[in-house]
Amino acid sequence: MSVFFTHPWYGLFALALVPLLIHLFARARPPAYWFPSVEFIQRILRKTLRVKRPRDWLLWLLRTLLTLAMVLLILGPILMAGRAGPGAGLQRNLVLVVDATASMAYSDGAQTRFAAACAEASEVLRGLRSLDRANIVWLKSVPAAVFPELGVNLGQLQDELRRARVS
Repeated sequence: MSVFFTHPWYGLFALALVPLLIHLFARARPPAYWFPSVEFIQRILRKTLRVKRPRDWLLWLLRTLLTLAMVLLILGPILMAGRAGPGAGLQRNLVLVVDATASMAYSDGAQTRFAAACAEASEVLRGLRSLDRANIVWLKSVPAAVFPELGVNLGQLQDELRRARVS
């Protein structure tokens, strides 16, 4: 299930417009001066705006870049998940916590919640590589782990998921 629109860059584009809108709505309005010499005041305002306009654009640009940097910092792991990065060959450690209490025996249609949780956990285990280590912790009245530590025997974890029952 994707949290983004059809493509994640559309969401980033929409977020990049936020600082622009804030900038446009928060701009300071020059004060209105009413003196007999209106021409003199208008010349001062034009000169001030000429100097202030590049600063406004620079401020808007900095706000936009800051917002995009924060968004990319947060979404970086999600956007780069499919690509091989510097840690692509490293071992991953995974602990699956599965609720095995009686409340999981409730049937949502064709299967129980526990069966759906075990199927999802099994799917996650199938996505692991041979270098990865994993373990399953059953949440019961007393939590219990399949292995005392993280293990590489993913087949045994798959078997434990198939044999598991709600307590």
